[in-house]
Amino acid sequence: MLIEFHVLQNHVPSNVNRDDLGAPKTAYFGQTLRARISSQCQKRVIRRSEAFTKGVAEAVKGQKIENGGLGIRTKYFPELIREVLEQRKKSLHIPAADFHQVVCGCCNIAKAEKSGAQNEKKKKVDDRPQTPQLIFISPMEATQIVARLDMIYQDKSLGEEYKAFLNPLAMYQEIVAGLLEDTSFKDAEKKKIVKAAWHWGQKRPWAEETDTENGENASRVLTETDAEEYLEWINNLPADELKEKLTPPKGNSDEKWEDYKPARTLKMPRFWDALRGNVTTTVPDIALFGRMTTSDAFQNVEACMEVAHAISTHKVDPEVDYFTAMDDRPTPGQTGSAHIGENQFNSATYYKYFSLDWDAFVQALGGPEPDEESKKLAGDTVAAFIRALAQETPSGKRKGHAHNNLPDAILVEVKKRKIPTNYANAFLKPAVPGRDGDLMLSSIRMLNDYAARIVKGFEIDSERKWFSATYPRPDMDDGAPPIFRCDENTSITDSLGDLISWTLERLKKGGAR
Repeated sequence: MLIEFHVLQNHVPSNVNRDDLGAPKTAYFGQTLRARISSQCQKRVIRRSEAFTKGVAEAVKGQKIENGGLGIRTKYFPELIREVLEQRKKSLHIPAADFHQVVCGCCNIAKAEKSGAQNEKKKKVDDRPQTPQLIFISPMEATQIVARLDMIYQDKSLGEEYKAFLNPLAMYQEIVAGLLEDTSFKDAEKKKIVKAAWHWGQKRPWAEETDTENGENASRVLTETDAEEYLEWINNLPADELKEKLTPPKGNSDEKWEDYKPARTLKMPRFWDALRGNVTTTVPDIALFGRMTTSDAFQNVEACMEVAHAISTHKVDPEVDYFTAMDDRPTPGQTGSAHIGENQFNSATYYKYFSLDWDAFVQALGGPEPDEESKKLAGDTVAAFIRALAQETPSGKRKGHAHNNLPDAILVEVKKRKIPTNYANAFLKPAVPGRDGDLMLSSIRMLNDYAARIVKGFEIDSERKWFSATYPRPDMDDGAPPIFRCDENTSITDSLGDLISWTLERLKKGGAR
């Protein structure tokens, strides 16, 4: 079964979703420039909204699910592991002396992404151990991984791989060796670079501020990001200086270089298989929006919901606001502004589209044979999603624009057959205001007409319900012509609660007739 959501929403002059230059995001569609809100922005707005978080928290009440039933996206996964280790140390077989090494090992549990603005070098402002990339996890997964590590610790056949995982020097040297594979360094130089990696990783001569050790087992946790910085530094050294930096000190120097020679590669397939296990606590937001990870310790989760980039139904012209700021205590005799700046913005009527695979969603929450509790959780999540969809807006520059405009029309479509249909082509020819000057009214009519034609022409068996609190309905006796087409499979309501109830009833019945 498929549930699709089509939303028409107008925003006042605003900058709800910025690009890397601070301008409102745009895209060309039908050879016309449109305003755009990215799918990622829309998903985060919904996932973090009060309507969604409260709805999901209420749905999981009484179940053993932490964090209100929501996932956590963070680089500080090792810190979560540290907390679980401390909380459960009395029941664990892993000795407390290993806890620090376990946390260090978890810092390299995910690989850094290789491209994009996220990977620009940034000064580290938080000393907590972290992974090179964000990891989207359910709150129970840190607990599960600690439990699996405890099982691995007790499994003598995995003893060697467990020790390798705990050895931060070994892990870091393996990362450096992997990054060196496609470089032009000679094999002899590569060995020296790997051997020197931990020493210079602690010294960090390329950084403005170097880290210092704070007691036993307090060596700086080194990750793939550190390895990339190290190799960049090595690569820029003159030949004679490079030779000097790669030569370990002789004699009984206090700066003796540590060296580790692993008996096997740290790919460790049996170890990672045992650590990864099966996903048993997929939470609603991860099940809805999925996750992609480059870590051997986590499984990818296929998103059950597809989210389109929202685009304006019409042509958009970017605008620039020239503004000034005055000094309340100016220099005597001086006039004029103390600050001059520019702010880019636009105003647009957006078409938003979401498509949810209901069957996949229920199975993601309850397994191949979901029970009634899982189905109820899925239904309650859909209800929370609809409320968030209708009530929340992106927060970009909200304080300066107050673009708190609610949707004027929402169409929910329920299909037994999975034929996802994005109706954006209704606006391939940009919408223009009608005789009454109402651009939203024109957009609703274009969407209504296009959807009706597609459903009829492709013989799509679906049930549809419109929600609009502002525009004329067939049952209104106000003299205005209705703009929504209603038939035996299409109805309309002016109540969001009624729209939610109708949707949940269709899910219980099994979709369209």
